[in-house]
Amino acid sequence: MIVKISVIIPVYNVELYLKDCLDSVLNQSFRDIEVILVNDGSTDGSIDILNNYAKNDSRVRVINQENKGVSAARNTGLDLSNGEYILFVDSDDMLIENSLEHLYKQSCEKDTEVLLGHAYRYFSNEEKVDFFYNKAELDKFEVADGKTLYSKLMERNLFPPLVYLFFCKKDFLCKNRIRFKEGIIHEDELWCVMVICQANKTTCAPFYTYLYRCRDGSIMNSNNYKYRIDSMKTVVNELCLIADNMTSIEELECSGWIYIRVFWLMDQIRLLSRRTHCLESSLFESCRLLILRVYNSLTYKQQKLCLIYYKNIFKFTKV
Repeated sequence: MIVKISVIIPVYNVELYLKDCLDSVLNQSFRDIEVILVNDGSTDGSIDILNNYAKNDSRVRVINQENKGVSAARNTGLDLSNGEYILFVDSDDMLIENSLEHLYKQSCEKDTEVLLGHAYRYFSNEEKVDFFYNKAELDKFEVADGKTLYSKLMERNLFPPLVYLFFCKKDFLCKNRIRFKEGIIHEDELWCVMVICQANKTTCAPFYTYLYRCRDGSIMNSNNYKYRIDSMKTVVNELCLIADNMTSIEELECSGWIYIRVFWLMDQIRLLSRRTHCLESSLFESCRLLILRVYNSLTYKQQKLCLIYYKNIFKFTKV
C-alpha cells in the first residue's frame, strides 16, 4: 500500500532509547506513514520492543536480518519501502513534534527532490543546542539545483553530512540508484554528497526537525579508530570518483568543494592516526598528489583551504 512517507529506522542494541524514538515518530501529527524497523541482529531486548509496537500499530513493520551494519539496514528498509518520501531516523534519536507534517508540506510546496532539515544536539539533562551550523543563514537559501546548493553550503561551512536531515523523494533515490556503501561507518559523508549533487531541486527547511542524542557508546563515539580510518579512506576514494566525473565548466565549483571535503577527511584521518600512534604513511603522499592534480581547477578560497589541510598533514608526517 502506497503511503506518503516511509520512516526507516535501523535498530541495533538500543533498548534504553528505542521507546523514545518510536514514540516521537508514531505520535507525529502526520499520520499517513509507514515505519520500517530493521532489526540488524540485536542481542538485547530491542526485538521485543519492536514486536510490541508492531502488534499495537498497523503502520509499523519489523524486518529482521543478521548483523550487517547500519548501511545495509538502511538499504533493506529502502528496498521494502512504499512511501512517496523517505526519511531515515537513528534508533537512539527522536523527531521533533510535527516534523513530518512540516517536511511533507514544504516539500510539496517547493516541489523539491531533497529538503534539508535542522537538528539539535540533545543531552542527557534534556538540554538542546544547535548542531553545528547557523540556522538563520540556512533559512536564506532558495530552491536550487543540488550542486549549486552544495557549493553555497560548503563555502559557508554549513553543509550537514547527516542522513537523517535529508527528506527525499523515493523516486529520485531509485532513479539515481542512490544507496548506502555497506561495510563502513562515516557512510553519511558519502551518501549525503551523492544525494545533494544529483538533485535538480533542493533547499533548506526553515524549521527544526530532529533531536540528535549525545551519548557514550555510539559508533561515532567508539574507540575503534582503525575501522574509522579505513572507512574514511573508502569515502575519500568514492568522493574523488564523484568529483572526477564532474567535467563541465558549470560543475567545477561543486567538484572543487567535494575535493575540499576530501582534504578535510584526510585531515580527520591525521587526527585519528595521532590517537592510535600509528602513522598513516601514505596519507601525505596521497594528499600531495591530489593537490598537484586538482589545485589549478580550484577557486582561490578552495586553494587556501586545501593548503591548510596539506600543511597540517605535512607537519604530522614530520613528527
